[in-house]
Amino acid sequence: MAEVIPARPHETPHPGEHLKDYLDSQGMSQTEFCRRAGVSEKHVSQIISGKAGITADMAVTIEQVLGGGAAMWVNIDAAHRFRRAREQQAQIAADSVEWAARFPVSDLRARGIIHAKRMGPAVAEELFRFFAVAAAEEWDAVYGAATARYRQSTAYAASLYSNAAYLRICELKSDLEDLAAFDRTALESALQTVRSRLGEHPEALLSEARDLLRPCGVALVIEPALSGSRLNGAAFWPRRNRAIIALTGRFATADHLWFSFFHESAHLLLHRERDVVEIDNGCGDLENEADSFARDILTGMLQHDGSLGHGSYMELKRPVDLSMGNDASA
Repeated sequence: MAEVIPARPHETPHPGEHLKDYLDSQGMSQTEFCRRAGVSEKHVSQIISGKAGITADMAVTIEQVLGGGAAMWVNIDAAHRFRRAREQQAQIAADSVEWAARFPVSDLRARGIIHAKRMGPAVAEELFRFFAVAAAEEWDAVYGAATARYRQSTAYAASLYSNAAYLRICELKSDLEDLAAFDRTALESALQTVRSRLGEHPEALLSEARDLLRPCGVALVIEPALSGSRLNGAAFWPRRNRAIIALTGRFATADHLWFSFFHESAHLLLHRERDVVEIDNGCGDLENEADSFARDILTGMLQHDGSLGHGSYMELKRPVDLSMGNDASA
């Protein structure tokens, strides 16, 4: 049975070193080996000097001439290339520490996403895995542009890095949901059902809303905001036919919660085909349209109940226990 060389990062020299050792041990010159193997001296010289690797064809040829087993030679080469790739990735992480420091690392550590105790290359590597990207450059290509429509505070500048991390957390949570393909008509019907029941306890209705949205192709995720994100909520499409409504419950009262819920729902209904995503300070035409949609729904509910104009808004002012809502979306 051919010998298999495991990939040990600190014991994987270039296969050319092994080839030279084999030639020396058998007292065979490179010229003689090339004549027997039918390969050029230039190519063998490149292998021995570390400038070229050992292909499967060359491994079979070496086995025929020198022995050792073709699989062994292939594994020696693969182990060396694997070590080099790991070294290159480690260097990329080391060069990305400043990039990693832009994220709310303390928050991510508290939520079990980052495990490294100190800022350094290990944090960068964990962020690469969290975002499923190879390096910071690829992160910029995927997350550097706006990827969601937000309802956020205008009082402070929001961090692109905090927002991106928040969306990623919500995306990973939504992957646990058994969602149907997005259905606009079903979503409109589900929103009307939620609207008709706004007088109920918000914690129970949040759980019900989550169940109502799942067959519509929408995951409702209740996730506290990360530091620097300034978000009340977000709506985005992690997959072509899957949507997410994320709510932070920033003010923890039913009126703010449901306004954000219907605001983000409006983005899914009204703005799916819009290429321009307006997120700066939570303003712009798209945000205004979403605000109007949410305001009309809540105003309509109060008018239907006969409470508009009578100062009876307390149903929508009650506090919300978001720990229950968060458990419901976990």
